[in-house]
Amino acid sequence: MLHRSLVGFILAGMVALAIPSSGDDLQTHSVTATCSAFKALVAQTGVVDGNGKPHPDFVSWTTAEYHLAVNNVAYHDAESTSPKDICLEGTFTFSQSATVRTDRLVWDPVGACDTCGCAVARDIYDVQAKKVADAQRALVKEGLAISSTYTDIACVRRTVKDPGKVVRDKLLAKATAYAKLQEKALERMFDKKQRSNGGSPGPDVPDCNACTACAAGQQPSCSFCPPPYIKVADKCFTPCGPLIAGNPPKPPFYENCGISDTQQTVACCEVRSQGMPYFSICSPKRNGACDGVP
Repeated sequence: MLHRSLVGFILAGMVALAIPSSGDDLQTHSVTATCSAFKALVAQTGVVDGNGKPHPDFVSWTTAEYHLAVNNVAYHDAESTSPKDICLEGTFTFSQSATVRTDRLVWDPVGACDTCGCAVARDIYDVQAKKVADAQRALVKEGLAISSTYTDIACVRRTVKDPGKVVRDKLLAKATAYAKLQEKALERMFDKKQRSNGGSPGPDVPDCNACTACAAGQQPSCSFCPPPYIKVADKCFTPCGPLIAGNPPKPPFYENCGISDTQQTVACCEVRSQGMPYFSICSPKRNGACDGVP
């Protein structure tokens, strides 16, 4: 069989994930297990985040650390209750960014009698788990969209050395303390929303009915591939579908293939076999290459 990538001509125009962040990390954790064992793992432990904390019932968890930095400050004279003091009012505005890490469980099924049916169940789970992760990461942007401004007044004795600098330093220290509190508030808000949204595709995903073990005397085999999947070499593959124009920063993508965890277009690979028509299928590894195509 012959295969080649059909996406090389659009790779050069890809853009990174559009979350303003000082750090952005996607981590997948592969679990090789039967369908029932995988579901039990999700219910009991769930995904473990970058800090080693388990999250039962979550197949994806995003950790966001917000950062506020002063990007503009305006000072104005302020009234003093004592003629011995000099007072300033400072108004600080902040730029916001976030260090983002997402941990997601990837399921590698074993023990199924119908290998193709279970592979389809795995693919459906994978798509739904990615949607959960994408929704979590989108929540980070909500925090970044909240503008932060801090205004306060500080006074110092006129007799101190360089009173203007001293009073400005006092205001900056207050603004910095405010920024730290605001960062923690944004993180608590994000975690609360993430928990309320839930972190599982639902009780029926993956579908363990498609992954039952063989009865006595049976051997694992590929029965059939339900539409729209294509059966090639006793495996089910996803047809690419049409190329959809991207909406920057989202790159172009094939309708049925989507975008990879690294925010790249999943490759559409051409497959040809003796006596068979050409097929265009999504990269089995859901990346920009055609590794693993028969």
